[in-house]
Amino acid sequence: MNTMTELEKSWSEYKYVVVHADALINTPDVIKTTGTHAAIYSVIYAILLLCKPSVLTLVSIFLAFGLVIDTFISTFNQKVFAGKPLSENQEGRFSEICSNLSGCTSCLSSTIQCLQKQRADTPIKFLSYALPILAATAYLGRKCSIISLIWIALMIKCTLRIPEVQQKVNMVKDKVSGMLQKKQK
Repeated sequence: MNTMTELEKSWSEYKYVVVHADALINTPDVIKTTGTHAAIYSVIYAILLLCKPSVLTLVSIFLAFGLVIDTFISTFNQKVFAGKPLSENQEGRFSEICSNLSGCTSCLSSTIQCLQKQRADTPIKFLSYALPILAATAYLGRKCSIISLIWIALMIKCTLRIPEVQQKVNMVKDKVSGMLQKKQK
């Protein structure tokens, strides 16, 4: 059995909530979707910035929410969705979401496996780039909170979804690559 099928089976109770939340958050209009994502990220960022929870507190809160949701999801589905069947489009979208999650988890696990292999094969070379990266991360952590860095990355990701911004970024990339090619000649 592949990871995708396992993920879909394990998330079957969450299917209705995931599909309906996705329909609210990801609309066909790119600008609305980008605005919705930016608003959600900004609200979460503001809450975390105001509360300033420790990592342990944050993990405990996420686990508590997860336990409560996992306990009451079947009751919520029965009361809100009353066993209404999903359309083919909704089933397809749920499969797509599961596929994306499966791809992210497999990418993360393959990256970790690659790093472990590099560390085992060439420990000195691994340390030569791992330690500077960790030092830079530690420096950034002292200057800026990880929450702020994540929020900035998410805002950039949201902005790059807008077609006009994508066009401008591609234009700049083309100019830079053209300039680099001219320099190489």
